[in-house]
Amino acid sequence: MKMQMIYKRIGSITIILLLLCGSLLGLTPAVWSATSDADFTLDDGVGDSPQIFLRDQGNEDLTIQKLDAGDAEIINTEGALNLKFSADIDDYIQFLTVANAPYIYWLLNGYTNYPGLRIDPGTGKLQYRDEDAAGWINFDDLGGAGGVANLDEAYDGGGAGAGRTVTVDQNAVQFTG
Repeated sequence: MKMQMIYKRIGSITIILLLLCGSLLGLTPAVWSATSDADFTLDDGVGDSPQIFLRDQGNEDLTIQKLDAGDAEIINTEGALNLKFSADIDDYIQFLTVANAPYIYWLLNGYTNYPGLRIDPGTGKLQYRDEDAAGWINFDDLGGAGGVANLDEAYDGGGAGAGRTVTVDQNAVQFTG
């Protein structure tokens, strides 16, 4: 354990010296790169949750943190988190929070309004947007009968009286001719 701490300190001192010497020489490191076929382990030595900070020129951070309770967090202080698979730059999944409302979008090439899921910031209801629709629809507003508004539509639903059986087990039915 002592050797591990010594190696950490030597590594930290080396990085600090490299940064200091680079600054004194007027050099600004733009990219840090490392290659290894071994595990990359972060351990602060006190059992806290280790973090990786990536900071851009505008002092905005992307933080990756492994929490002691088992969860992990990815925090971006500006913009969204985009998951791009197999080098596909046109179609990807985006996680975004706007005005304390979380969104998940499927960014698809050719769409103006991306399909997605969100929590309505005013009502707290779960909503979705399908295909290239402009508005959001509450999941609570989806009908169990596939959009059928009345008994006649239900009877005619799959063609000329498809099924031909109507079960009346809730309240009276009135027929008009």
